Amino acid sequence: MALHTIKASGEYDKIFNKWFGVLDREAYNEDLLLIFCVIVGVFLLLLLFIWLLRLKVNSALRQVKYSNSELELSITAGEITAWTFDIEKQSFVAFHGKPIGEPFDTVASFYSRLKQEDIAKMRKIIRDLSVGFISEANTTISLSKDRASDEYLIFEARMVRLSQFKRIVGTLKDITEDIKMKESLENYRIKSDFIVRSNGIVLFHYELIDMEFYQLNAGENSVLSTFTYEEYLERVHPDDRQVAIEFIDKLNIGKEEHLSAEYRMLDDGNNYEWFSIEAVAYRRNELGTIISYLGLRRNNTRWKQITDDLIVLRDRAEASNRLKSASLANMSHEIRTPLNAIVGFSDLITETSDRKEQEQYKSIVKTNNDLLLRLINDILDLSKIEAGSVDFSYMAFDFSDYLRELYSSLKLREKEDVKLMLELPENTTDVFCDRNRISQLVTNFVTNAFKFTTKGSVTITYCNDAEWLTVKVIDTGIGISDEYKSKIFERFEKINEFAQGTGLGLSICKSLVESMGGNIGVESTFGEGSTFWFRLPYTLEQYTMTHKDLF
Repeated sequence: MALHTIKASGEYDKIFNKWFGVLDREAYNEDLLLIFCVIVGVFLLLLLFIWLLRLKVNSALRQVKYSNSELELSITAGEITAWTFDIEKQSFVAFHGKPIGEPFDTVASFYSRLKQEDIAKMRKIIRDLSVGFISEANTTISLSKDRASDEYLIFEARMVRLSQFKRIVGTLKDITEDIKMKESLENYRIKSDFIVRSNGIVLFHYELIDMEFYQLNAGENSVLSTFTYEEYLERVHPDDRQVAIEFIDKLNIGKEEHLSAEYRMLDDGNNYEWFSIEAVAYRRNELGTIISYLGLRRNNTRWKQITDDLIVLRDRAEASNRLKSASLANMSHEIRTPLNAIVGFSDLITETSDRKEQEQYKSIVKTNNDLLLRLINDILDLSKIEAGSVDFSYMAFDFSDYLRELYSSLKLREKEDVKLMLELPENTTDVFCDRNRISQLVTNFVTNAFKFTTKGSVTITYCNDAEWLTVKVIDTGIGISDEYKSKIFERFEKINEFAQGTGLGLSICKSLVESMGGNIGVESTFGEGSTFWFRLPYTLEQYTMTHKDLF
């Protein structure tokens, strides 16, 4: 009742405004403070966000910078030039690495530096990239660096599209040194291959664990051949397998750093050839034990033959020296014997007045004079033959008529119980030979036949076929034993040491016959007689063939 009365009188409004108005202003201030705090908080949060965003951006920038540094380092280390190509302007621009420079500012100038064989290729690549036929390309091009050398580059390109922005980007890498190194290595390989092949060398390595040979055959079509222990020995000559086994056993032991051997093996043509094998330690295990050998196999057949020939020549030279010493000793003896007789019996001729003794002594002196003269002539002939200065006078003549003339002169040497006979074929034969040398040969044969024939006959005969003229002197003398047959034509060999003669006649005959392109021989049975013969080419055509250097 009282409150109603207060409201009605208007006192209530005054009291309310007095008390609650103050309270409303305070609430309003609190609201303002709250709003201010919210605004400050949002601002601080925004600042924090911006700070965090900046940190992230800076981190990203640092990462980009680091990545860019890595890229720059990679490009610099790789000597790469990065470039862009403006399709509208048709020009190159380098953005990293070595500047492309003036010669590359247009496509035309770029093409002018290319070698002729690369121009069409590059035109097609740039055109296809520009119109979108391809998205990337990779090829090798060659630029004319100067007149003396070329520059080789790896050209890589990719099309990049960003809205209306179209560019071709790529890289150029200089590989000139790589190309030169490759060419140098290829030249070295070719030279090495030539040396290996020309010397018959084959490379191989041997594995101790597997006991297998891995053989690399030299050549353009090189292949790796594998041989087991048994297969390898099958390729070795049966007479040399023990040597090969000993060599491989040493390899398997693996103690020696260097090993070598020489034995015969089958070559690529399945022929046995001499090979020299060398091997050196190649790989070791962690304990230092040898586990494989590297080696080479060199065809040594030619050098082996040369060595054998040199050994033969050495033996011949040594035999020749011995022969010369023996010859000097024999010549000294042979010359001294008739010379002593000549001097001795010449003194006796002056000391005796008996005509019969004087004639006997004169005959002995004359005989020894003839013997000494023949010895000197034989020595001179032998010296000329060894020096290769023997003169031959070839001419055409009838051989039957020639033998008749020679027979008439030799008939004077006929002995009392030994008759000289001549047997000629029915048909005459025209020959192209040296009359004087044939006369020397036949006379020597007949003289020897009379010397060793005491009873019977000595017969001169000949025959011929399409190639050879064969002359024989047949006697019924003492014959020759098998022991002397093999050395009857050697120097100073005499069947009877007490018979007159130097022992040089038959040796000279052999040398003369061989010098004229023929051969000589003897057929004899001890105690029944001998047949000495020689045969010679006797036609003008044969002479022309054997003396081409004169025509």
